[in-house]
Amino acid sequence: MNLDSADRKFGWMEKRQQMKETLQLFIDSLKDELYSLSQDIWSQPELAGNETHAHDRLVRFFSQRDQNWTVQSHYQLPTAFRITVLGTPAEEAIGGKINLIQAGAFTDVDLVFMAHPAQQDASFLPTVTIAEVSVKYHGKASHASAYPWEGLNALDAAVLAYNNLSLLRQQLKPEWRLHGIIKHGGVKPNIIPAYSELEFYLRTPLLKDLCDLKARAEACFRAAAVATGCQVEIIYPTPTYYNILPNATLANLYESNGKALGIEFPEQPASFSGSTDFGNVSFVVPGIHPFFHIGTGALNHTEEYTEAAGAEKAQLYALRTAKALAMTAVDVVCCPDLLLQVREDFNRARLKLEE
Repeated sequence: MNLDSADRKFGWMEKRQQMKETLQLFIDSLKDELYSLSQDIWSQPELAGNETHAHDRLVRFFSQRDQNWTVQSHYQLPTAFRITVLGTPAEEAIGGKINLIQAGAFTDVDLVFMAHPAQQDASFLPTVTIAEVSVKYHGKASHASAYPWEGLNALDAAVLAYNNLSLLRQQLKPEWRLHGIIKHGGVKPNIIPAYSELEFYLRTPLLKDLCDLKARAEACFRAAAVATGCQVEIIYPTPTYYNILPNATLANLYESNGKALGIEFPEQPASFSGSTDFGNVSFVVPGIHPFFHIGTGALNHTEEYTEAAGAEKAQLYALRTAKALAMTAVDVVCCPDLLLQVREDFNRARLKLEE
C-alpha cells in the first residue's frame, strides 16, 4: 500500500468513525421522545394482528420527523408499516414477517437488522424451528352411565395422544422439544365427549430435522385415533418458523461496535430454545438478530420481565443496542468489501442447509 492509498484509507476510516459518533448523538437527542413512545406502547398491550394503537403511534412518530421519509401505513398487513424501518407485527402467534416475505416486502432489501430483549447481550443465539399443530378428535356422544358402549370417547383419544407424546420424548434428541395442552375435553361428566382438541409446539434446532419430528408426532396422534375409533384432523394453522441463519461478519461487527459502547458479551450458551419469524427472513436476506440485556435477571415471557421492560433503565440498554446496530450499518454500507463478506456468509449458510 502506497502513502496516498494509506492516507485515503485512514481518512475514510476517520469519516466512518465520525458518522458513528453523529448517529450516537442523534439517538441521544431523541431519548425523551423515544421513551415516551416506548411507554405509550408498553402501557397498552395488544394481541397479535391487532396492534392498531402501536401501529398508529409509530406511524405518527415517524411522520412527524423532519426527514423526507415516505411513510407507508398498513403496509401489506393491517398493522405493518414501512419507512426506514419495517414494522413487522404478530411475531408470537401469526408470523407477520412470514406474511411480509410472501408479499414481497423484502425483495428490495439488502440487509435486515433487528434486536430482541433477553437475559444477556449476544450477537447471535441459535434459535430453533417451530411448528404449531392443532389436533382435533371427532367421536360420538353418548350417556356415560346408561349407554357408554354407544359412544366413541374423543377425550380418551386426546389423553392417549398426550401420553404418546410424553413417552416419545425419551426417544428424541436432547435438543428437540415438543410440548402442548388439551384445549377442549368435553362438556359434562355424564356425556362421553364427542370432540376434543390439543395444541402442540414442535421444535428442532434445524429446519431439516423438523420433518422427522412432525412424522413421529403425527404417528402418535393417529395411533390414539385408531385405539379409540375416533376420527382425527391434524392441522398446522400457522407457518413454520425457521431457525436464524448465522452471519459471522455481521456478528463480529456488532460485537466490536457494542464493546466500544460498553456492552459486555458473556460466553454464549450451548443451546437456546426460543423461536422467531425473523428466522424465515434470514433465509431470504442477510441479517443479524442480536439479543440484549435490559437490566433484569427475570425470564422472558413472565410478569416480572414485562414489568422490567417498562422500567426507565431498560431504555438505556435499548438505546445502546440501537447505537450498536446503527454503527454496524455504517460499517457495511460504507465498506463494499464488508458487504461482500456478509453476502458470502449468507450464501455459505444457505448451502450448508443442503448438506
